[in-house]
Amino acid sequence: MSGFLIESPDGKRKSLTLEELSRNLCLNGILYEVSGDSEKGIGFISHKTLVFFAYTWEAWVLEASKTKPPKAQEALRLVGLWLEDSESVSNEELQAAAWAAESAWAAKAAGDAAWVAARAARAVARAATRAATRAAARAAGDAAETYQKQGEFILAHLKSNRSLWDL
Repeated sequence: MSGFLIESPDGKRKSLTLEELSRNLCLNGILYEVSGDSEKGIGFISHKTLVFFAYTWEAWVLEASKTKPPKAQEALRLVGLWLEDSESVSNEELQAAAWAAESAWAAKAAGDAAWVAARAARAVARAATRAATRAAARAAGDAAETYQKQGEFILAHLKSNRSLWDL
């Protein structure tokens, strides 16, 4: 068997394909690459990791959008600041940006990234990351291709020297 495995904090494991990675990340999970009978740890999925992925995918959505809603741009800007220094932006600022971005349907994707940053609860982080994943797929028009791109991005980032194990 070749593919990937995500292990949740409660020890449950789920086999995944590359295209399924972005829709199955979980807070405090560990991603493994599986080849034959061996498993190799790729990375730990922290709160900041989920925010980073949601932020990246939302930026893809905004980039592909014909309009560039200022509220969405502001929400992503604040999330970008939070990623650089989580003390630089308050939860209140992130939540306000998320509410403002969600007030317009076109800006909802950026709001999702802001919600992930503002709240560390497992269900919220996972739901917002899934929403970001779906929004990117809708914006691209080809879900399979988008999920493939997201999976490749996840692997490249986790395998890079800038490992997210420390985030």
